[in-house]
Amino acid sequence: MQNQEESRLLSIEMELEKKYPFFKKMDIYTTVRDAYKKIQRRLRRFTEREFEEVKRIADRDLELS
Repeated sequence: MQNQEESRLLSIEMELEKKYPFFKKMDIYTTVRDAYKKIQRRLRRFTEREFEEVKRIADRDLELS
């Protein structure tokens, strides 16, 4: 994973930490990374739309927990 992608995933994690303060940081980290893996493409850069999809999937998974 490239630095820019890592930075973007971290910002998604921090945003979800604020939205779901009752979850452990590790749970949010794992949920975001799992969402990332669901839509990961082969060795190409993620678009902003794909990061929004990661955020949407992780948010939905956390809501259901």
